[in-house]
Amino acid sequence: MAGPTTTPTSIVLLGMHRSGTSALARSLRELGAWLGSPEHITRRSEHLLVQTCNQQILERLGGHWSAPPELEPGWTTRPEIAALHPEARAAVGDLALASPSLWKDPRTCLTLDFWRARLTVEPIVVVSYRHPLEVAASLERRNSFGPGHVVALWERYNRALLQSAAGLRCVVVAYADLVQEPEATLTSVCDRLGAFGVEFSRTPAEAAGAVDAERRHHVFAELPDDVTTPQQRALWDALGALPAESAAFVAPRLPEPHAASRELLSARAATIRTERELAEARADLRSRRALTRTLAQRLRPSEWRT
Repeated sequence: MAGPTTTPTSIVLLGMHRSGTSALARSLRELGAWLGSPEHITRRSEHLLVQTCNQQILERLGGHWSAPPELEPGWTTRPEIAALHPEARAAVGDLALASPSLWKDPRTCLTLDFWRARLTVEPIVVVSYRHPLEVAASLERRNSFGPGHVVALWERYNRALLQSAAGLRCVVVAYADLVQEPEATLTSVCDRLGAFGVEFSRTPAEAAGAVDAERRHHVFAELPDDVTTPQQRALWDALGALPAESAAFVAPRLPEPHAASRELLSARAATIRTERELAEARADLRSRRALTRTLAQRLRPSEWRT
């Protein structure tokens, strides 16, 4: 159950898939953060209602978690997005049952603007970042994605989270530090969150066991220029230079993404849309065939039409 914080506090973990947000969520839960009612918490420590809303947002805007759409100004007020308000209200209501509340879903890097309009308090952001080639190796193992696709995806998510965190209270964590020195890193996170008024009921020493260092199967130090763009290397440098704590986060200035990175994700999104449309068409065809068989069985032979 949540700790003794008296003022309602909402913490949002932001980070690309496979970047340590699950380990952080488990650790902060052990410290006493409220992740939501048990029936809503997934095995990856994500809030199911938040996750479902985020999935629907990306799909309704023509994308997918593995191929996020370009989010144009004003996207949060589009009718198909505004229609998700009841589901979002249910998610926010469940998270508000205790404080400090906490949620993580990597898609929130892209959708935080939607949630900020619905939260009753401005959230505190905890950013977790990881070397892009480690993320690529992990997603290749889990999803069979190619490294070029994953690094472009890593770039999209991390650029989005930097913009999403602008102006908010923010704590930054390197995944490498978390797995190498979990107790010291969690102590630092607690101290920095404490500066923003967050108190937990347990200690970092009690929570450090939630970090499984053995899960770091891939370790990279350099970011070679033969597999990344100059823009991606600039982003990696910017992440490493972020202040560990910000009372009002300022997003670093970055060069625009390489056109090839955008085109890769756009092509992936188009493929997913086509696959989705084909699946819907097949489902509709099966439904029509089933209806035809049912009607044929009910009609008497004299009623059949030739």
